[in-house]
Amino acid sequence: MAIKKQNLFWLAGLLEGEGCFTLSTPNKYGIRYPVIACGMTDQDVVERIGKLFDANVNHKKQRGRKDIYYLQIKGQRARHFMRMIYPYMGKRRQMAIQRALQEPEGPGRGNGRKNH
Repeated sequence: MAIKKQNLFWLAGLLEGEGCFTLSTPNKYGIRYPVIACGMTDQDVVERIGKLFDANVNHKKQRGRKDIYYLQIKGQRARHFMRMIYPYMGKRRQMAIQRALQEPEGPGRGNGRKNH
């Protein structure tokens, strides 16, 4: 998952304003996974994030409003990206990332990955 430095800076800046760093709800075994999520009406921007994350972009139509494009990654992949962008984030986002990374590591699933 090598990302060029300029793409990492772009991603950090975008997620600072539009991203969400959190934990999933517990699964049936009580395990929670770190999650990075982002959604907006700019399809091209979300697709660029999707390429960097190697993640599926979802689309939601809204009657009378612009369509929303969104994605999320979970688990080990989310941990990896959280650690990569952490130094470039503001204090509030750093605190959210710290909370997500404090959860014990579960099985290494990368939910949200594209189906190849």
